[in-house]
Order: sequence, then C-alpha cells, then structure tokens
Amino acid sequence: MSRRIELSRHECYAALGLPYGADEADIAKAYKKLAVIYHPDKNLDDRENAEETFKKVSEAYALLCSPHGAVPSSDDLISPPRNWPACFKEDCGLQAFLQKTLGGRRVRLCGAPPAADVSALGEPALEFSRSDSLRNCELVRHRTGWGIVGGFALFERVDAARDADTADRFEAVPRYWSSNGRGTWVDFTPRPSQARQLVLVESPKTPLPAPPPPGVVYTQFRGVTQRGNKFKAQYTGTFVDETRDLGSYTTARAAAAAWAHYNKHGDVDQAKEAGRSAEAIPVGPLLAT
Repeated sequence: MSRRIELSRHECYAALGLPYGADEADIAKAYKKLAVIYHPDKNLDDRENAEETFKKVSEAYALLCSPHGAVPSSDDLISPPRNWPACFKEDCGLQAFLQKTLGGRRVRLCGAPPAADVSALGEPALEFSRSDSLRNCELVRHRTGWGIVGGFALFERVDAARDADTADRFEAVPRYWSSNGRGTWVDFTPRPSQARQLVLVESPKTPLPAPPPPGVVYTQFRGVTQRGNKFKAQYTGTFVDETRDLGSYTTARAAAAAWAHYNKHGDVDQAKEAGRSAEAIPVGPLLAT
C-alpha cells in the first residue's frame, strides 16, 4: 500500500524547485515539467524511486494549489505562534520571513467575528466555506460593500524547536478576509479548534480579485452571479482554461443546480439540462430565490 507523503508548505516549494511564495503560474509550470520527468511509465529502470518522487511532486502541487484559505487541520500547526506577540518583536528571522518572504505590509491577530459584524450581514444567513476564503469575502462584499484583504495566515509547527530555522518553524497559508466600514479586519471563514485566533499578514503576493462588472452581483451560491433578472452559472477550476459557462437561468437555485451537476459529473450539456430541469419546477419554499 502506498503511503501518503506529509509535506509542509516550505517542503512543497522545495519539491517543485521553487522559492517560497512562487505564484500559481510558476507552480503549474514546474509541476508539469517534473511530472513528465518522474512519471513511473517513463522510468521503468527505476520505477520505485520515480513513483515516490512523482507522488511527492503531485502532493506538493495539490497542496499549493488548494483553494485559498484552507486552514490546516493538523494539530501540529498552531496560531498564533507561541509567545506571540513577543516572538514577532524579538525574532529577527520571523520578521524577515513576514516582510521579505511573504511581502507583509500589516500584521494583526484576528479572532472570531464580533457579534455586531455578524449582525451586519443581515438575513438570510450566509453559508461560509471552510476552504474558500475568497468566495466568503465576495459574499460579504455583496451584502455589505466591505473591502477584501489578501495575504496569509501564519502558523507555527508545534514539533519544531524554538531555536530551529524560520523555514522549519513557520507555515504561511494564502487567505482572504474582510475589512469592515471602520477598517477593522473581520475573518468569517470557519477555522479548526487549534486556530481560534489567527495571525493574518496582509500581502500583495495574495492578489486581490477584480471588482465585479457593472450590474453583476454575487449570490449565496457558489459559481452563480446575477445580472439583471438572470442568474449565470460558471464553473472555474484551478486554471483559467478550466472555466466553463453553464448557462443563464431565471432562478439562482436553477443556476446552482447546473453548477452542482457539473462539479460532480464534468459534463457541460448535462449540467445545462439539470439547470433547465430545476428551472421548470414551480417555485416553492425550497426553490425561492
């Protein structure tokens, strides 16, 4: 039975031969090149070692290209780091990591959203993803007009020695969060128990999304936007060329049905048919937009 290779983000970049914080285009380019070189079918004379390297490269690519904001669930990572904020003021290596490696501009400790900010979202209650912080921020922006901040969530490895190199002690995961009308950072993305408080680092290395075109608003459904009285379904994968237009519908629920079908089966025509079928169902309590 093949074993899963557990990699830190530092190890992921190293496995792909990239500097820490390389962008997605470089990650994809490096992965494609290495996947060809180490594919087991191309290394029949040394298949076992090639397979191990291929798995390592593949896992590194998968981890680095996961949706923004997926907070690691491992108990080996904690936030804030131990002895925070003193470690930030006293550890020159950590300061260099935040400022030079991550391109950090501002650093703040962010807890659970205050009750006043939760109330500002209004009704119906929004459903937030644990793994897609950007989508969460877009939902909040649609409801409140609040800004979006891009950067990283900072973690410390519990098993790392206090005097270990910075690269062995800390992990930084790309993340988005909201900035309310008072300029306060508010992070609505759900977190695991070991990260009730998160150190957030604002950085241009996690690029901000473009504002929506005039007349387009976000809905509570993933991959569904509203333009006028129509709801458009669009699926976007890891790369731009994986974007799929799944049609426009008279209800958000119908557009969401098309998106959900494509997400599960990967067939555009069948997804559109699923959307049209949902659209034909009379609007009732469960289908109201």
